Amino acid sequence: MTKTMNRQKIEKVLLKELKALNDIIDRKILRGLSYSVESRQHKFILAKLSRVRGAADYGWFSRTFTFTY
Repeated sequence: MTKTMNRQKIEKVLLKELKALNDIIDRKILRGLSYSVESRQHKFILAKLSRVRGAADYGWFSRTFTFTY
């Protein structure tokens, strides 16, 4: 096995981190606490996930013209 992780493994790890972070954010919302730090982390993880999956798959342009496929 190589030392670098393949895309599927990276995506799996990022999705796991995102799920855990969403749980923390949900608990903070229910308690009425600020979740601004977690919000920034969430945005950062989504950006990483987007780069792993490929920007063309998740760009506004491709979402706008999905009806042409």
